[in-house]
Amino acid sequence: MDTLGLRLRDGQRLASVSGSRRKYIGDFDVEVAVKSVLGDPIVKSVLDGTSLDVWSAPIGRGAELALDLQLQRGTVREMRQATSMHGPIECPVYGVLRSMGTFTLPSGSTRIVGASSSGGDVTLVLLTATRP
Repeated sequence: MDTLGLRLRDGQRLASVSGSRRKYIGDFDVEVAVKSVLGDPIVKSVLDGTSLDVWSAPIGRGAELALDLQLQRGTVREMRQATSMHGPIECPVYGVLRSMGTFTLPSGSTRIVGASSSGGDVTLVLLTATRP
């Protein structure tokens, strides 16, 4: 379960990233030499986690917040392998949940801003807006 939190001043935009980079051998850089062929591994990576970018401003005398949200959650579901003449190449099965939009939210309330279901796992993205 990922949990992210941001504290924004009025009119401020902030971002937060949680999770880890998953590295894998995605290809080989082939070099041809006299009577031989070499393959240097090319390491690639994906984010197994969540990135959140939010802009907020009070409206209605502070009773509501105007929010601009960009959220992306990436999950490596499994790593498959394919064979090549230089060795195995890893192919991540990568799921992505994206939620973007602009909306208003009453201060002190919570709203579902994204949801997905895959392989029996359900992901809900909840956003709570509070003002001091």
